[in-house]
Amino acid sequence: LGAPLRMMCAFAGANWSAVDFEAKMSADGTVDKKSWFQGAKPELIKRNPLLNLPFVIDNASGELVTQTLACMCFLAEKLGLMGSCAATTHQLLCEAHDLRNAAVKAFYGRQDYEPYITKTIPKEYAKFEAWLGLHKKPFLNGETPTAPDFHLWEMLDQNERFCVEIKAASSFLAGFPNLNKYYSSFRALPELKGYFNGPFYQYTCNNPHAKYPLPALQKEMDTES
Repeated sequence: LGAPLRMMCAFAGANWSAVDFEAKMSADGTVDKKSWFQGAKPELIKRNPLLNLPFVIDNASGELVTQTLACMCFLAEKLGLMGSCAATTHQLLCEAHDLRNAAVKAFYGRQDYEPYITKTIPKEYAKFEAWLGLHKKPFLNGETPTAPDFHLWEMLDQNERFCVEIKAASSFLAGFPNLNKYYSSFRALPELKGYFNGPFYQYTCNNPHAKYPLPALQKEMDTES
């Protein structure tokens, strides 16, 4: 969930830094998240009782904002990425977050992720395909990216990585020409060249106890890191 926020800051040329909290598998099969729950959270929660990951701190004002969509809106307002209509931006953010929630259920839940591939992705992609076709703009809110573009694109990219990993017959974007073009156009943004060539884009998409990355790939990534 931190990826869209980092991309927003990078795109806007903001003066920013990221703080990471390691989650790693223990020998007993549990996930060690002490760096967050016992390290940073006890002190930070004194500043905002709602604290969770992700969060954003504005060092100039001292504000600490938490919860994914709230963080995106906060940064969008600070960085000029809200767009001309707040209501449109909010509905697009919520729709992209629906896709994110479905992915979390698929990758962390007990059931197989096949329904996510065969039902959820086509259903959600069709909505954005139609939106782009209706408005005929390169990005969701117009000629340049706004907050929901970063949220949606991160999910499209995560799904494309997943597609490659499971050796799917074709891209999940196949059959969605508007969305496919959108995905490529965003990836080619010169403002994000440094981000995509840097370390943050190399992060795995989920925690080590998720179904994706697949266990074998996760183990390989952990060995290389």
